[in-house]
Amino acid sequence: MLLDMPYFMENKDWFYRIKNEETGTYKYFLTVLGKSIPEVVKSYEEHQKQLNEPDMVFIYNSLKDAEESIRNDLKAKGLAENEIEKQVSEWKERISK
Repeated sequence: MLLDMPYFMENKDWFYRIKNEETGTYKYFLTVLGKSIPEVVKSYEEHQKQLNEPDMVFIYNSLKDAEESIRNDLKAKGLAENEIEKQVSEWKERISK
């Protein structure tokens, strides 16, 4: 099962993240603005619950790392942002089948 980007991550003003330097993983937190929006709080809580399932942390972080790597490779090739988004979307579709 792949995790879709949670609603609370759709606006960078709603959350921030802190990287664990030992593991390279991130912990996400809601900002004051994010905490003031019920839908954002609900999305955050659901996301945290999903991540507490044993294998989900590994899967989620692995997929995020892969996506970041793909984006960086495409940027290095000089592709425009809209083409990068298109190719990343196509990749996500292929791996979710």
